[in-house]
Amino acid sequence: IEKYPERLIYLGVDDEHQAVAYGEVIPQENHSARLGHLLIGESQRRGKGLGKQLISLLIEKAKQELSINRMDLYLLSTNKVAAQCYLKYGFQFVDNDFSITYKNQSYAI
Repeated sequence: IEKYPERLIYLGVDDEHQAVAYGEVIPQENHSARLGHLLIGESQRRGKGLGKQLISLLIEKAKQELSINRMDLYLLSTNKVAAQCYLKYGFQFVDNDFSITYKNQSYAI
């Protein structure tokens, strides 16, 4: 939080106040933002619509707080489960040649 004070950071909790989801909105130029670090906690909580709820909340908060008119995200090309969630929400994927490198291994995004 101290390192990136401009980011909007949200933690989703259940009725028992246990963390179940996490997400960030990262402001970008030209009235846009990027979703970052979206996580749905324990595997038994996945596939129940929490991802869609989290995305909806993050987009709404970004519109309110940052007056955005566009939301972007980066996703590892191998993360098919998350891709399906984003597609259901209306995101579109564009061809690109972006990649990230971690521990001398390159990954397409």
